[in-house]
Amino acid sequence: MFIDEMRATKNGSKAIDFLKDFGKDISDFPELLESLQKAALRFHMYSDHWMKVEEKFYTQPQMLGHFVEALINEGKFDPALSIIQRHDLINLGYIKSQHVLDIISRYFRPETPKRFNYLDNDLFTKDDYLPTEDILPNSQYTKYVLISDFNVDPNRDIIWVDNCEGEGFKQAEKEILGSEIVGIDTEHRFNTIKLENWDTSIIQIATKNKVFIFDLLKIEKTPEYLEFQKVLFENQEILKLGHSLAGDLKRIKDENTKPVILRKSLIVYDHRLSIIMWICQRSTKCIILAVRQALLQ
Repeated sequence: MFIDEMRATKNGSKAIDFLKDFGKDISDFPELLESLQKAALRFHMYSDHWMKVEEKFYTQPQMLGHFVEALINEGKFDPALSIIQRHDLINLGYIKSQHVLDIISRYFRPETPKRFNYLDNDLFTKDDYLPTEDILPNSQYTKYVLISDFNVDPNRDIIWVDNCEGEGFKQAEKEILGSEIVGIDTEHRFNTIKLENWDTSIIQIATKNKVFIFDLLKIEKTPEYLEFQKVLFENQEILKLGHSLAGDLKRIKDENTKPVILRKSLIVYDHRLSIIMWICQRSTKCIILAVRQALLQ
């Protein structure tokens, strides 16, 4: 009852703090969870292109359901219907509004459905280590630091590591642990409310010659990766360099699920480099390349 009263009086954030203090599971309070999710969605809807919103909530079909309901109510049919089709939101039961279901049913009926202009999400079909805003239609951003500016060939110099058995992991171990200095950056799963865990999705580690992108969602618990991580972060012969690196690494866990121990690191605060890195952070895929070019030459 107390939580419901806090939600009704628009004190959802305080309700979250209350639940957190008492170790409660927010899933036991579905109305509060839904109201907080919709509030977060409203913020992103009015600040981001629809393609970016779909990308952010790609793994959260309930949020996508709220999103397309809002788009339909605003008359933005083509993107809404495209998202519904792409994620099968009707059949999976994520369109809750009967009003919206009545409107869109004509487009998804088995016989003679009404046609609409299906829109691909360019972030899923065109992304090739480019800044997000360079891919979005009608972007107002015009200047970014790109990997092409640093003579980096994605097919030659960027190596994606999503298992510990292949040549990519072996090459990463040899090159990274054999370096005197490496640049490090991490990216985290997008979260909507304060009680969610900020899972680290990838860690990018750049040497003078290569950039290795580790898919932690697949390998972070493997013995091989955990040992590599331990050797790297505790090695005082390797200088670890990054922007807000200490904060990033608080979310990276060791084999005992404790934050990793970091030895010999340099947290970059240089004003000029920070500007470069801020520009690069508009694309999470470019930041480590700017660090490498600026400081590893």
